[in-house]
This record gives sequence, structure tokens and C-alpha cells, in this order.
Amino acid sequence: MTEVRMGTPHAEIVRRLRQCLGDQAYSESHIYRLCREFAEGSREDTCRRPGSGRPQTATNQDMQDRLLELIQEIDSPRTGDMATRLGISDESVRQMLQDKNYR
Repeated sequence: MTEVRMGTPHAEIVRRLRQCLGDQAYSESHIYRLCREFAEGSREDTCRRPGSGRPQTATNQDMQDRLLELIQEIDSPRTGDMATRLGISDESVRQMLQDKNYR
């Protein structure tokens, strides 16, 4: 933030971050966006903002509970059938089953 307020060119900020952090640095486009937000005053740090990003809904506790109930209801549960009935992806069903040690 200080660099932005001092007028350091964004390209120089990208270069310095890449020099210090290497592959761990943010992408160039992300750094430019952060610089713009610092300059506008809409951001004061680089921490992830609460609520940003896609919420995790497919594998939350409620969905896990519904999946376990569905397993008990269906005679021969198949991943695809359960995913369709729950309205989530096959991969989400597989992940929850793996987390619960189901095979």
C-alpha cells in the first residue's frame, strides 16, 4: 500500500514482489487490481475479504446429512443417482463418501 501511495509504478511493484516471493507471488493481473484498489482507497490490505469467493454448498454439513439419509433410503445407491437427487455433482458425492470412508 505504501508503494502505491508513494507513486511507485505498478510494473515495479510486480517486479519487486516476484523478486521477493518468486512463484508464491500473486499473478500480475491480481497485483495490478490490488494496486488499483489501494490507489482508489477501497482496500487497505491484501487479506482475503470475508465472503469473497464462491461459497461451499455442495459438501456442507447439511448436504452430508442428506447424503447419509439418501444412502439409507436407496437399496443400491449409485453415485450418479445420488448426485441427481441431491442436485450436486458426482464428484461432490464421491468426495463426501470418501470423507465418510464409504466405498
